[in-house]
Amino acid sequence: MRQGARILLHPGESDRLNWPEKAHLILPLIAAILFAFSALALKAASNKQAGIAGTTILANIGIMLGFSVFIDWSARPFIPDPFWPCVVLGVLFFLGQIFTMLSIARGAVSVATPVMSSKVVMVAFVLAFYYARPLGWTTWVAGLMVMLGIACMQSGTKDAAAGDRKRVLTAVICALLAAMSFAVYDVLTHVYSEQWKYEKVVPFGMAVCLLLSVTLVPFMEGSLRTLLTSKMLLLSVLLMTLQSLVIITSIGWFGDAANINIVYASRGIWSIALAWLLGSWFGVAEVSQPGVAVRRLLGATIILAAIVLVLL
Repeated sequence: MRQGARILLHPGESDRLNWPEKAHLILPLIAAILFAFSALALKAASNKQAGIAGTTILANIGIMLGFSVFIDWSARPFIPDPFWPCVVLGVLFFLGQIFTMLSIARGAVSVATPVMSSKVVMVAFVLAFYYARPLGWTTWVAGLMVMLGIACMQSGTKDAAAGDRKRVLTAVICALLAAMSFAVYDVLTHVYSEQWKYEKVVPFGMAVCLLLSVTLVPFMEGSLRTLLTSKMLLLSVLLMTLQSLVIITSIGWFGDAANINIVYASRGIWSIALAWLLGSWFGVAEVSQPGVAVRRLLGATIILAAIVLVLL
């Protein structure tokens, strides 16, 4: 669930970055690790029947609280005009959240997170479509590399149990849909922020997302009070909110979105490593075999290389 204040496809676009100083890249690294732990905790909570609907509602509440720091509460009029950009962003973020939760809870963390990292490559395609610009050869190659990485992570599932194959397929499909939703969200965040200011569209878009979450109430398994007793779920929401704020702060403050996105894309590799090393502790046994871990790490590395190719 990464949201950026601006989209910079080339590091040279930022005039605030002092290139000899790279210390700020520790922020997206921290965010990537936080996301990996959050995804693992979410998977552990889903194994205890936390429920997709309730989990999404709770996550959106946490995200909204985090984004409220960007709202100018003294502004008059308080409600942005026009309001429709907030609605568009809210719908896109809501869809991205739903597909993210499905990819992790019903799929596999070690597959979903690397595939979601392909969002950066999708942003390049969406930008080219939105501005009617031709795609460069690096973008096409990166797209093929993403497909290769996904195929690599799926290899070995043919001989696996039907349940394992279904989880991998669910993770891939839902993660791709989440990545596309967030890719369009990021591009429109960039466009709308330039036209109407970031604080006038993004935080209120999160409010729309939270309102849309009400539609999930009939599908909840239990009550929010029950969900609040799940320590793993609360941990996941806390870490997810925190990593979102870290990414927003790092991009908004330093403006080095290209390099920040590359470092943040390492969340796919971190997720696989944590699922392999700490999966048993979290009660998540999806990367118990070294061969599976190696194939998924290889696939995640290929996707990361594709992101580097697009951004540099």
